[in-house]
Amino acid sequence: MIEALNNRFDILLSSNVCTPNLIDVLRLLVAHANETELFKQELRSVPVRDVVQQHTLGNPNYDQVYVDLQAAVTDAKESVLLMLENSLRSYTANLKSVNDIALATSSKELRQLKSRVHSEMVAFEERVVNSIREEVRSQLDTLRLKWLESICDEVGQLKSELLQVGFGLQREMRRITDECARCGARVAEILKTDRLEAPLRFMEECAHGLERLRIVEEQIIHRVEVSALCERIDNIERRISQLASCEPHVSSGAAISASWLTKQLTLQPSDDSMPGLIVTSLEPNSQLALAGVTRGCIVTHAGHIPVSSLGDLKAAMFQAGEVVPLTIYNPVNLTSRVIKLVVSEGSVSI
Repeated sequence: MIEALNNRFDILLSSNVCTPNLIDVLRLLVAHANETELFKQELRSVPVRDVVQQHTLGNPNYDQVYVDLQAAVTDAKESVLLMLENSLRSYTANLKSVNDIALATSSKELRQLKSRVHSEMVAFEERVVNSIREEVRSQLDTLRLKWLESICDEVGQLKSELLQVGFGLQREMRRITDECARCGARVAEILKTDRLEAPLRFMEECAHGLERLRIVEEQIIHRVEVSALCERIDNIERRISQLASCEPHVSSGAAISASWLTKQLTLQPSDDSMPGLIVTSLEPNSQLALAGVTRGCIVTHAGHIPVSSLGDLKAAMFQAGEVVPLTIYNPVNLTSRVIKLVVSEGSVSI
């Protein structure tokens, strides 16, 4: 048994899974067990042999030797039993102290591990949220710059096209005025020379002039459409500048529902195993009280978002908008229910 104990202790030392304090305690226990075993072996061998030798040297009679031998054996057994009892008691006390030391060491290590894991998880969450926020912000800035560049290119192209259309219209108007002047001169000449051919030729030229005027009117209509398009582009540029400088907007319905909820009841973060906000006080005869909400109930979710503080609750209600579903857990009945807060015309109803 001692050999098996020593082998197990050597295997435990080579595994490097125990703390130094635990190894020291186990080493003391193994040494104590070895000493106890050696002491028991000495007690088993030495007293009986000495008594036999003493009686053999004295040459007593056989009855006296037998009686003395029995008495010595009995005394040796009693002494051995007493020593074994004392050693077992000390061994039990040592094992109990070792167990207490091991439990204290394990609980301390578990508390340290829990605090370290919690701090690492909080740091990891902050790093992930910050990295995602920065990445989304950079992507939004890139998209906004690309959109502004494309809008600027389109606006420049439209301006160049408008200039070309304006130049073309000026040339057409100049040519029409020149042709009208030539037509007037020819009409004057025709009226002076020929009375019959002049009206026909004048009518043909008038029809041609009307066709040209129709073409010019169509071009003018296109010019009006282009001016309307320019106005729309200016409006788009103004809206882009407004979007670039605007702040996040919070819906009025969410603000009304949040203020109404804080007036109806008082919430505090829950210290139990169930995460959420516990109801500490409630207005009597209020809508929430009539809906079955009592003191001790826990608000676990607002919409699909779990809440653990008042800030989380307000943020989730702002995200929900006009209709805010609240999940409320009753620890007395062990039931959960969903209560919807509906904002209509500045008032809140369930």
